[in-house]
Amino acid sequence: MANYFKDNFDWDFGLFLSNIQLVASKVSDSIVRFNECLKSQSDAMSEDVEIIEDFGTAKMPGDLAASLISLMKNLKNEVFYNSLLITAYSYLEFSLIEYCKLIEGYLTKDIRIARYKQSGILKAKFFLHDAFDLDISDLENWNQIDAFRIHRNIIIHNNSSILYKQNRRLQEQKYFGLFADNKSVEIAESGRVFISDSKYIDSLLALSTHFLANIIEATKGKVETYQVPPNEE
Repeated sequence: MANYFKDNFDWDFGLFLSNIQLVASKVSDSIVRFNECLKSQSDAMSEDVEIIEDFGTAKMPGDLAASLISLMKNLKNEVFYNSLLITAYSYLEFSLIEYCKLIEGYLTKDIRIARYKQSGILKAKFFLHDAFDLDISDLENWNQIDAFRIHRNIIIHNNSSILYKQNRRLQEQKYFGLFADNKSVEIAESGRVFISDSKYIDSLLALSTHFLANIIEATKGKVETYQVPPNEE
């Protein structure tokens, strides 16, 4: 693919970024539709809770009832929010990897992203360092992007739980501090992290587009100054 673009394409960084923003808007639209669905489910669940509270004579302690209602909401929302987070993060990784594949066709250095053993954003990180001496961890918002990477891995590889070391308290877990002060997520006593606000995913989309734009800005001048090698016979 990279060789095709090298031979047949007059590079347009603005068009590439516009396509990225188009994908982001589609994910954002999905968030709106999911929120509408969650709202209707939440209303239905509230009616169910009222029926349960009216049924029977035993009264639950207020804090326990609040905890159970919160847990019920989190469990219902979990699949939706986790799916959206994974989709939004995948959009970032895919866009960045595709950008690296395209620009490698313009390099005189013998560097190919496929040769790197890392995966996802870390693969692109090493490629960009070797190709342009660019460390993307020095760019604005890297810490936030990396936090989303960790959250995505927790969802996929540890069932949304930060509890990796069973012999340690929740507060002593490696990633507890990453989520403890975030108002858009909740940490259950079991160690599972629940996304409680879609703004959390909106912020990932906004950060991703800004982050990709910064990478394009940092590399496009260098790509334009490299001499494209002649076509091989």
